[in-house]
Amino acid sequence: MIDPLTHPCAAPRSWQVAAWVLVGRPIPVYLRPPVTKEFLGQYRVLEDGNEVVEVHPDLRGHQKLLVFLHECAHARLHKEKTGETPAGLAPSSVTLTPEEAKFLKVIRRPIETEAEELAQRWFSTAVQAVGEDSSEEACLAYLTKIAYHNFTTLEKP
Repeated sequence: MIDPLTHPCAAPRSWQVAAWVLVGRPIPVYLRPPVTKEFLGQYRVLEDGNEVVEVHPDLRGHQKLLVFLHECAHARLHKEKTGETPAGLAPSSVTLTPEEAKFLKVIRRPIETEAEELAQRWFSTAVQAVGEDSSEEACLAYLTKIAYHNFTTLEKP
């Protein structure tokens, strides 16, 4: 496996550490367009069993943070429900037709809802603690600190 800290698309070290703490295991985070072109972020389990989180590099501020947290929530909650790509799509870059994208959203709705709820709890916890105008780095530092000390607080509604 390629070292996620030296890969040209690697997210900053703070993101790697936050993913490890939030997910409960090391997982590389890359700031690159996801394999499925219509997605802003994607969590995948590759054929070799390695996991990756991808966040679109063009996202900014809290949108980037929310997508990152959403994909980390998938990694924490849904590893066994995730294939290399959604719905068995080819592992190379894929473009979905509007009908395929709509179908994918419908069949994955419960999984997406669970991930979104956990991501929103993590995000709200951080923003309440560090302030709405804080950077994503400040939010990640807070989440990493609190998750490391008391992870269950962040999972309960």
